[in-house]
Amino acid sequence: MIDELAEYIQYRSGKISSSIHSVFDLLYSAYYNSTGINGSSKFLSENIIEKLLKEILSDDEFFNLKFVAQYNLNYLVSPTELTSENFSRKLEYLKNRNTKVDFVILNKLTKTPKMVIEVDGWKYHYSDEAEKQKERDKLKDAILKDASLPILRLGTTGSQEKEKIVAALRTIDRK
Repeated sequence: MIDELAEYIQYRSGKISSSIHSVFDLLYSAYYNSTGINGSSKFLSENIIEKLLKEILSDDEFFNLKFVAQYNLNYLVSPTELTSENFSRKLEYLKNRNTKVDFVILNKLTKTPKMVIEVDGWKYHYSDEAEKQKERDKLKDAILKDASLPILRLGTTGSQEKEKIVAALRTIDRK
């Protein structure tokens, strides 16, 4: 763990080069200033993924898919799909109209949801104050599992986001 931290510090300082790149490198001002990224979210990390999704879904391989950003969870999952485990907590969370998923991938023609993509920012998911957010994430994951909707979580401290998204899209039923 310490070795990885040292390598990361060296990489960020520019003292070593790395073949590992992340679209979230754009979060750092040196990269961001030249990108001109716009999107529907107040979070730059989600706008970066929105731009990446537009690029990926423009490929002929994914011609029948589209995405919607900031989609209400209660539009995706019906209360009748919830299992009995933690039912009341799931139902309360599901009914909250402020509960959204970052991105839902839909079939263009049928509008059937195929998967969900969540962007997990460091501040809200990995800091010491993130326990409440982690609980909400677990609840959301359980609800989506009940509805048989796959979820892909992309941490802003990760890498190879495009490859992860493409691989996930290839595993879903695109009909």
